[in-house]
Amino acid sequence: MKLKWIVYLFLFFLFKILPAQNKQILYGFDEIPQTLMLNPGAVVSFDKHIGMPFFSSGFFQAGVSNQEINYTNLKDDSDSKDELLAKIYELGYNKETDFISFNQQWELLNMGLRLKNDRFYLSFGMYQQLEGFTKKPEDIVYLIYPEEIEDVDDLLKMNKFLGNLLGVFHFGVSVKVSDKLNLGARIKLLSGSSEFYYPFQVLGDKAKSQGILRSFIPAITESVKEIYPGLFFGDDNIGMGVDLGLTFYPSEKIEMSASLLDLDYISYKNYNSIEPVLDPEIEKPIPDELKMPAFNVSRDPVLFYSFKYKIFHPVYFDKWKSIYRDSRYVSAVEKVLKTELGMQTYTVFRPDALDFAITAFASHDFNRYISAKLTYTYDAYSPTNIGFGLSTHYKIFNLFATADNLLNLFSIEDSNYQSFQIGMNFVF
Repeated sequence: MKLKWIVYLFLFFLFKILPAQNKQILYGFDEIPQTLMLNPGAVVSFDKHIGMPFFSSGFFQAGVSNQEINYTNLKDDSDSKDELLAKIYELGYNKETDFISFNQQWELLNMGLRLKNDRFYLSFGMYQQLEGFTKKPEDIVYLIYPEEIEDVDDLLKMNKFLGNLLGVFHFGVSVKVSDKLNLGARIKLLSGSSEFYYPFQVLGDKAKSQGILRSFIPAITESVKEIYPGLFFGDDNIGMGVDLGLTFYPSEKIEMSASLLDLDYISYKNYNSIEPVLDPEIEKPIPDELKMPAFNVSRDPVLFYSFKYKIFHPVYFDKWKSIYRDSRYVSAVEKVLKTELGMQTYTVFRPDALDFAITAFASHDFNRYISAKLTYTYDAYSPTNIGFGLSTHYKIFNLFATADNLLNLFSIEDSNYQSFQIGMNFVF
């Protein structure tokens, strides 16, 4: 296996569970349907929408808080997994503040319509989500140097949770309470499909022999046929959740919005766990009492808050008007082009800490067909995290795309973080 793929698999597998991801570019952008997913109380001007089935929105994000952890720095002439892990340790992934995150979403269905009482806008759909997070660098130290563990008996009882695959069915409503206030809520049904973990008692031998990743490949291959039924409540792993949001207009030029997302809970009863396939000549089977049992999970709540100041750029046109045979030009103003400047924050309430980001942005409607948003985000990934979003409209068709950390977009091998999203909708 090439080292490049080993790096990618490493970044994929060393996860804990269920983070939410900052989508600062898409939040409040251009009144496209996906803004309702980040703020159920967002204001939309269209009367109905239909996301292109399976293509209405695709999102991918992966990152390491330590900027030294990237493919270029990990590149080595050897394919040894042990050397790779050792190099990660040497590069400094041993701080309490370091973490790895991954998030992927794929929207299968997204639809909405305004009721006869036009104060109410309903939306519903389904998406698949795979996500993970770890903030425990000492786990990597144990992988590389298992002899440093003082209590071996405690290690044998530990299981490393790596990630989770979900199916999410949702129904939301946005309500215009008054000309200044809009409220919204979204109810979600969660179907837990699969989770990935690795029993710690085999890590030491794997790190000394074939490496920790090789045993996962056949396990994942064998489990593919079992994964997708679980996205549709096929495994009796059921949860529920709610998202809340609001938009408030103190004046014509000021817009304030906030949302509280992922107040979710999942109960696992019969899950598809992907365990390592052990080499009988090297490893012993894992005792049943040491395998990970079913469990309950509460997702980490997320808070968005945004402040926008709208600047109107008037487009003047001359209108000929005749009064008592006296002719003159009369100037009129039509508000066509619009720029918005603002700040927004993003906070994740984790059990052991608060993770946050703050974003400054400028969005501009060039005309009825093209809108753009430029962001600068201060977060744990990079001090130069610049993002850009573009939304285009042609008749009823909408195409949007966003990308983060643009300074490294064309040099992925030197980047410790990347995020992008693309989608297509029909808006009426």
